[in-house]
Amino acid sequence: MPDQLHHQSKRNQRRITSSYHGWLAPFAAACVMFVMASGVIALHPATTHVKPEGDKVSQVLPQYTKDQIIGIWTLNQSIKRRSHNRPDGTASLNVTFDFFTSFIYGAKLNMETDWTLEGDVLTYTITSGEPASSLNRLTSDFGKVASYRILKLTDTELLLQELHGEDECYLWKRES
Repeated sequence: MPDQLHHQSKRNQRRITSSYHGWLAPFAAACVMFVMASGVIALHPATTHVKPEGDKVSQVLPQYTKDQIIGIWTLNQSIKRRSHNRPDGTASLNVTFDFFTSFIYGAKLNMETDWTLEGDVLTYTITSGEPASSLNRLTSDFGKVASYRILKLTDTELLLQELHGEDECYLWKRES
């Protein structure tokens, strides 16, 4: 059984690190993995709990609030991102691309988005951005809407898993 779990986790690791889906995905993020004492790799902590309701089983979703999302968050990987999530449901996303990605989208891209939080799903919709040519290319390649499941949210970290595509994960750090 442990060998089977290890094999499964290796397959998931390859799938996660090789996928490029969603408009944040060209930024080549890899899912955060946790190595447990048993040697089994877990892709993320459990985000739902099951509770019985009579004959039925229902899921209890974590309770996140918009206040927890508000603030400045950074994602420092080969492509740097900084998102300022405001209380009115808008956000500014500033992206500095790596050398290779800059040939496609330019060196930098500044976007304005709307964001919503429903349960444990955080959704961003691009409303505008500069330079326009870079924004048009990005939205043509990946669309204007991206949704993520919140896997972990603390005062300092926000771990998001892409809902569409191949489960890319992004670990954001709170700046303020």
